[in-house]
Parts: sequence; C-alpha cells; structure tokens
Amino acid sequence: NDSELPFKADYIISVYYKNIINRNILKKVNFKGMNLHPSILPSYRGCSSLTWAIINGENEVGYTYHYLDEKIDTGKIILQKKMPIFEYDTQLNLYQRVMSAGMSDFDNAFDKLIKNYKGDLQSQLNSSYYSRKTPEDGLIKMHWSKEKIKRYIRAMINPPLPYAKFKNREIKSYSEYLKVLDEDCD
Repeated sequence: NDSELPFKADYIISVYYKNIINRNILKKVNFKGMNLHPSILPSYRGCSSLTWAIINGENEVGYTYHYLDEKIDTGKIILQKKMPIFEYDTQLNLYQRVMSAGMSDFDNAFDKLIKNYKGDLQSQLNSSYYSRKTPEDGLIKMHWSKEKIKRYIRAMINPPLPYAKFKNREIKSYSEYLKVLDEDCD
C-alpha cells in the first residue's frame, strides 16, 4: 500500500529515483523530502536532463536540491549550483561530475531541510520537461548541423542509453560518423 511505510521515517531523500513518491508517503514525513536533480530547475525537468542539455548546445548545467511534491521536479528549490559543459564532455563524464559535485553539497542541502528552510518557488519561465525515452530514437539525422551531430554523439555516450546510430551502425565518435558517411559516397 502506497500510503504506509514499513518503518518510521523523518525524511525522504531521493537521488536518481525513477518514480513519483505518493502524496500519502510525503504526508508521513510532513513533506520533508528532497530530491537531487541534475539540472538547474525549472529547466530540464524529467529524465535525461544532461543528455538533452548537451544535445541542445547549453553552455552550463548544474544540480538542484528541491523539495519533493506530487509532480516531477517541480518542488521548491533548496539549493542550486551551476557548472560548465566543456566541449569534450560526454553524458557519462558530465553526469559523474555533476552528481559528484551535487553529493558534495548534500550536507548543506540536508541541513536546510532539517531546519525547515522554506525554499524558493520555481519560475515557470524557461521551464522544460523531457520524458524517459531515448532522444531522437537514438538516430543521427543528416539535416542536423555538424555541431549538433557532434553534440548528439557525445550526449549518447552513457549506459544504459544506446550509442548514437547512423545507417544501422553504432557511432561513438564524429570520426566514426564521417567514415560511415564516406562509405555511402564510394
């Protein structure tokens, strides 16, 4: 039953949890639950936030600790920090860098949670949401710019997502993409 916890809890901490926590569960802890999300909310709510940030050509990302509510990544902001995206970043190393930095701030965020910090409402400006599907079905599109293709390949380097594909071949670098493209011209 979603409305009962098998134990007494004072707080709920969510990190990379893929389900929405039921309102009745949140009530059991007096709504003292927080989530660590790898984006600067309200941008990039939902799944694959860093993947989409790379694909979309963002210059920076970051992480947000926010209160849990009944929706996806919409709770009041507890703590946020921005970080740059470098040209060499893949989704995998960017995720590791962002989450490592986020975990280094856990004590600060948790301290705010237990001291009943009210949090800041999220703006509805620049809000975006991405669902749990593979971006662009994993396929490189020929009409994309060279820069977008490079970003897409880097963004798709993260298990369990499949690598980018072009002409039914896994593509792990831009040079691999060019080789497959050249094979068509021969």
